[in-house]
Amino acid sequence: MVQYDGYDYHSLWASVYDPASGAWSTPVRVEDSDKDVLGYASTYSNEPPVIWMDDEGNALAVWAQSDGTAVRVWTAHYYPGTGWTDPQGLNAVGTTDTRHPKLRMNGGGDAGVVWPDSGELKARHYEVPATVGGQ
Repeated sequence: MVQYDGYDYHSLWASVYDPASGAWSTPVRVEDSDKDVLGYASTYSNEPPVIWMDDEGNALAVWAQSDGTAVRVWTAHYYPGTGWTDPQGLNAVGTTDTRHPKLRMNGGGDAGVVWPDSGELKARHYEVPATVGGQ
C-alpha cells in the first residue's frame, strides 16, 4: 500500500497475513526515502507498486520512486522470519525518469523485473537465496 505520511511525501508500507492466527502483522515501511513513491491515487495511479510472493512466503516488491533528480526503479525482498531487505535501486543514479516497472515471480521464487530506461528495455533476474526462507 502507498500511504501519505501527513507531511510531504507518499511511502510504501507492507503487512503480512498469518493464516494460522488470522491476523495481519503491524505495517512496516518498505522504503526509507523522503521522496514520493509513485502509484498514489491522483497523479500516478497507473504506476502502483507491485509485490509478488512465492509458495514459501518470500516476496519481492518493485516500485518507481523519485531520488530527487529522476524517477528510479527500486526493489526490496521480504523473507519470512527476517523481514524486508534495504531497497536497491535498479537503474543508475541520474538517469532519465524511469517508470512502469513490471514484476513476475513463480512459486519457487524465481522472479524477473523489467522496466523501460532511456529508450531501452532493462531486466533483472532474481532467485531466492538457498539460506533464506527455509530452502
